[in-house]
Amino acid sequence: MKKIINFAISLFVLLVLFISTGCNQLKEGKVVSKHYEPTRNYIMFMTIPCGKSMVLKPYIVTDNEDWVITIEGLFGGKNRTEDVYVTSKQYNCLQKGDNFFLNADCSAEDLNNTKQEK
Repeated sequence: MKKIINFAISLFVLLVLFISTGCNQLKEGKVVSKHYEPTRNYIMFMTIPCGKSMVLKPYIVTDNEDWVITIEGLFGGKNRTEDVYVTSKQYNCLQKGDNFFLNADCSAEDLNNTKQEK
């Protein structure tokens, strides 16, 4: 029993470390590039529990348009490059070489999509 508890604790610590290092960390940086991602639709299969088995269920995913800038800055004494999703207005105002500061209108994650059952 003690081995299982130690294993679970170790797994939890590794998971927390993995999640925290994978997240965007830069709050400011210099714009090194930018690109536009148009709206696109695709089908994604998700596993749904059905009794004692799993069933693949198709979903139509609409990934709405995104305006993405890539910033470069220092985090923890190391040079780091990250993508940031901004509004269309910010995208049009920013140029390569501009300094950028992350605020409430920006996001480090691409959550601009919807899923609906097919």
